[in-house]
Amino acid sequence: MLEKEYWIIFTQGITHWITRWLKRDFSHIWLLTKDEFNWIAINPTRRYLQFEILPLSIAEDPFKHYDIKAGAILKITFTNRDDKTQFGSVGLLNCVTWSKYVLGLRIWCLTPFGLYRRLLRFKPDDLAKHNIKSIEVHNDWSRNALEQRLERATKD
Repeated sequence: MLEKEYWIIFTQGITHWITRWLKRDFSHIWLLTKDEFNWIAINPTRRYLQFEILPLSIAEDPFKHYDIKAGAILKITFTNRDDKTQFGSVGLLNCVTWSKYVLGLRIWCLTPFGLYRRLLRFKPDDLAKHNIKSIEVHNDWSRNALEQRLERATKD
């Protein structure tokens, strides 16, 4: 069984008129993955899909070497990837649609925060449908997470 890991980095994107309606710290997403030799960053910008091979060995932690400004980071581990099932992707040509396509996710969401919430609410049958072994919160520095922590602390 070959596993493949992806880190979804939710960030505050560049200032744009649409960011007024998006949740703070969740206006852009990009992906980080690795193969046998390299760390690879996949960033769907407004103009093109940017790929970058990071100058690190896979034994090194990119989160320690780079100051990655993120609202939250989710780590998704896939088991055997399904490359035979065909499905179309309908949606806006934005960072969410590109990321869903790269990850092979067949879910409905339009915004980065929508994708974040949807992935955290995956049930066991959703995980099995997409051949996902696990979804973990790698880090969450977002205002949303801080508000939830404060809310839990006041209830206790």
